[in-house]
Amino acid sequence: MGDLQYECSMYEESFYSYIKFVLRIREKTNLITNLFRFINKLRRNECFQGKDAFLCSHLLEILDNDSVTAESRVKLVEFMSETFIFPNTDVNVYAKILGNPKKSSVMKQFIDTANQRTLYTFFFVIGQQMKLADFQICDNNYKIVVSAMEKNKFLNIALKLTLKMLKITQDGVVVRTLFRLCRQLGNYSAADRYLEDNPYIVDRGDFNIQYELVYYFKEKRDNEQLLQSLSKIRVSAKNSPAISKTLYNFYVQFEMLTEADEMITHMERLNREKIRKNGQLRKGEDTATETDEGVWAMLRDIVSEKEHNRQLIATKDLIKGFSHELGQPLTNIRYDIGLYFMKKKYGKAVPTDIDGILNNILRQISRIDKLKKPLEGHSAAMLFGDYLKFHQIFYNLIINAIHSVRESGADGQLKCFVENKPNKIIIKFSDNGKGIPRSLANKIFEPFFSTKQEKVSPTKDDGGEGLGLYIVWKIGYSKAGEGSA
Repeated sequence: MGDLQYECSMYEESFYSYIKFVLRIREKTNLITNLFRFINKLRRNECFQGKDAFLCSHLLEILDNDSVTAESRVKLVEFMSETFIFPNTDVNVYAKILGNPKKSSVMKQFIDTANQRTLYTFFFVIGQQMKLADFQICDNNYKIVVSAMEKNKFLNIALKLTLKMLKITQDGVVVRTLFRLCRQLGNYSAADRYLEDNPYIVDRGDFNIQYELVYYFKEKRDNEQLLQSLSKIRVSAKNSPAISKTLYNFYVQFEMLTEADEMITHMERLNREKIRKNGQLRKGEDTATETDEGVWAMLRDIVSEKEHNRQLIATKDLIKGFSHELGQPLTNIRYDIGLYFMKKKYGKAVPTDIDGILNNILRQISRIDKLKKPLEGHSAAMLFGDYLKFHQIFYNLIINAIHSVRESGADGQLKCFVENKPNKIIIKFSDNGKGIPRSLANKIFEPFFSTKQEKVSPTKDDGGEGLGLYIVWKIGYSKAGEGSA
């Protein structure tokens, strides 16, 4: 209807029709972009020049309509801040004090008491004023305003405001906010550009910055830098129970179970020191250790069950692969025999057909024998220790080989060589997969190091985390073993 009215030069009516359309779409927030395109089309029309105030006043009315989703409201304000120069209103008074540190209490009171439409209009005005060369905002007012923007999901305007602040300050709160906003938006491009200009930021010991850098480096798959950030957080956690708990959660998230266990011990020590210092337990502290131990035990069970399920699925797929390899020779034999009997039925068989069938059977049996041979072995050595631990080592190495071979597209070959030496046993694994560059060979046992761009696995939820060979090294090291590539 709106487009038809526009073609008939009924411009205001067409605008009202689009407004009604927006109020009807409700949850279909992606369709609000149709309204934005139409408004830009209206503004380019000579007959609608100078009517931005008219458009703004009606668009702001949408903010008060309950049928419009919060996401649509955010998109609307962001569009308006990019498109219009808003006329003076009551909120302009507060926009003018953004750069005045003495007015922070006034700013906070305004933010806390403003209704939704007033607050959204204020964000709109800030988006407009940021385009001006003389725009200023003081540190305290920035923190107040950007916090309100985040709370109301105005992430893009908050990001622009943060980038403005970073041109005048490298305050840790502002830096942290940049990375947090990028994480919430799912787009780290602004953080990438900032780090290119300020690479020293990764070396700062500020816990809040390193906290966000952990997520950043996880997204970038930069395992070395991620571990460095965790190390810096560990320094900050030395005397802080809160930071220790955060670090513990990171270790759990990344399945660094040994480090998580160490952090529980560290938190218990901090708790005991607090008890000695205060002379008594605060309410709830007497159960903290017991709760953590319970969580830790449950975590170990969950991880163990997850690993067990992964092994079962991988073993199933491994057997399926061998079944396929065995099935091909048997199918060829069955086909040849079936073809011979069909020829014989119609009198087309000749004596030489028998020779061909027998020769083919021998070839297929030889093929099966080659497939079976790598599965055979002998007791070249005997190891004493935890069977499950050694099983985990071999399982991880075999799965790693499967991934490598699948990525290369080659016919898989996996060889295991066992050699007895005085006081030690050498076990060598090799496969014909794509391998890794020599320059990366010294990193393969590091946690989270992976050459996979995405998960590649015989299962849909396995591989690519960079933990398989780290677990191999960890188990071997705990048993006085060594590993190399």
